[in-house]
Amino acid sequence: MDYKFCPECGTKLAKNTRFCPNCGTKQPDIDLQDDDHSTKNDLFEENKQFSNSKKQLSDNKQEGSKQQPDFSQYNFGSHKNSQQQVNQQSYQNSQQQQQFNRQAYQNSQQQYQNHDNDWRPYNQSEHPSLTNSFNLWMKAWNNANGCMGRADFWWGYLATGIIMTLLYCCVLLFTSIVADTPNLTTIGIIIYIIYLIISIPYAVLLLIVIMERLHDTGHSGWNILWYLTGIGAFYVIYLLCLPTNWDQTQWVRKNG
Repeated sequence: MDYKFCPECGTKLAKNTRFCPNCGTKQPDIDLQDDDHSTKNDLFEENKQFSNSKKQLSDNKQEGSKQQPDFSQYNFGSHKNSQQQVNQQSYQNSQQQQQFNRQAYQNSQQQYQNHDNDWRPYNQSEHPSLTNSFNLWMKAWNNANGCMGRADFWWGYLATGIIMTLLYCCVLLFTSIVADTPNLTTIGIIIYIIYLIISIPYAVLLLIVIMERLHDTGHSGWNILWYLTGIGAFYVIYLLCLPTNWDQTQWVRKNG
């Protein structure tokens, strides 16, 4: 073999070179036996591998120092924006949940109101009494297709009953006073006419308000004909005592 390698840097050298021109390392003597020459070459190969490994390690260290993380290239602003988006989304979700809760509350209130209407009585006067219900009766002449609440009906019935009783008492009192007069027949006719003037309008008004009361219970006004059977009057009275039927929409209910 006419060449050799520097055991320090691995440069290929002439066989008789004593110093490496690349690294300046003194080269080992070459006047050795042939069997030692192979040993030196093996030693050289090991040294060469060691040198290469050492050089590679040094390069890796330099490369690692050059490639340290550059935190300036990370976009921390985008992370902040992402966090803001998460917070905004959470706020929107909470607003939607509150809106849903409000809607559920309103629905429950509406259901409660509807349920409350199932038993709440209807009274057009809002505050039934002798005077209020009597005034409502006096306005019922042109409202046969309407409705009248149970309290308004019975308070008005009581008020008109008291008034009619007083009128009948006045008629009887007047009759007793004029009973001994010579013109009794003429006075009797006059009293009878007064009685008709009082009774007929009251009877018509009573029929109208009974029909309105039947409408409020969800029954037709024609049920008043049960009076003609005699015993059917009890059935009509039963219907008049029923509460308001809110399911019926055939007859109009007025307020106030």
